[in-house]
Amino acid sequence: MNPGSTSTPQLRPLPIRVRLYPRETTASFILRLERRNHLPSGILKGLLPRAGEPWGESLGVLTCHDPGTLMLAMPQLGAYRTTASPLHKLPAGPLPRITGFACNHCALSRTGDSRIEIYRTHEQVLCPIHRRWTGHGTDSPDGQPGLGRCPEITAANRHHRNLISRHGRPCVRTAFHISSHINYRWFEQYRHFGPFTDRYRALISGTRSSCILEPAALWAALYPPTIELAALIASARWAEIAHSQHPGPFLDRVGESITDGWHPRGYQDPLQHWMQEDWRPGFTGQDTLT
Repeated sequence: MNPGSTSTPQLRPLPIRVRLYPRETTASFILRLERRNHLPSGILKGLLPRAGEPWGESLGVLTCHDPGTLMLAMPQLGAYRTTASPLHKLPAGPLPRITGFACNHCALSRTGDSRIEIYRTHEQVLCPIHRRWTGHGTDSPDGQPGLGRCPEITAANRHHRNLISRHGRPCVRTAFHISSHINYRWFEQYRHFGPFTDRYRALISGTRSSCILEPAALWAALYPPTIELAALIASARWAEIAHSQHPGPFLDRVGESITDGWHPRGYQDPLQHWMQEDWRPGFTGQDTLT
C-alpha cells in the first residue's frame, strides 16, 4: 500500500477497526481511521481513488465492514453511487446540507472518539439524551454547553419539530433562517431581551472554559425566541397579517412572546424590514443538497 506507486494498490484490512457512527461524513470516518491506525494524515484519501473500486467497496476491505452497512452509516457513499449494487440495493438519497460535530458524550460512548462530524438537518441542534447543544456555534466537541439549567431550550426543540410536522420542512427551514437572522440582529442592536440574558448566563456559569462555550451559548440562548418567531413566520395567517396594512395583532403577539412588550419600529429594525420587504436571504428552505 505505497501511496507513491503508479500501479493499482492492493488493499488489505487495517489492523485496528473503527466503529461506525450514524450519519458520519466520509471525511470524518477516514480521518478517524487514519488516527486509530497511526497513518499519515491524508494517505487514505489519496489511496482510495486509485484502488479502482467504489469507495464503499474499498472502505469495506480496509475496515472489514460490509459495504452496505457503510452506506447506511455514511450517507455520502450512497448519495454519490452511480450504479446500484446487486448485493446492496440501497436507495441513493440527497445529502443534508448542514454538517456539525456529534454530541461528544454520544460519540465517546459509541466509538471512543469524541471528534466526529455528522450530517444533520436544521432542527437537529441538541442531544436530547445528554442535553447538550450541538447546533450553531459549536466549532469543536469541547464547545457544547449543557442545557440542564435551561429546559426551555429543549422545549423549544420539541416545538421546532412540531412545526415541521404542521407546516412542512421547506417552509419551517426558511422561517427558521429568517427568524435566526432577525434575532441575531436584535442581539447586535439591543443585546436582545431579558430572558435571553438569563439563559446565556446560566449556560456559561460554573464552567472553566467559558470562552470556548461563548459562541455556542449565544446561539443556544437565542434558540427559544428564534423558534417563537419562526412559528409566526411559518404560519400563513400570521404572515398575512404581518405584511398587511394593519400589522398590529402580529406586533402584539411578538411583544407578548418575544420582546417583553416592546413593538419593533422603524425600517432599520430587522423584523420591520422583513414585514415590508418579505425577503428570503439566500435560502431555498431545503435541508438537502440537490
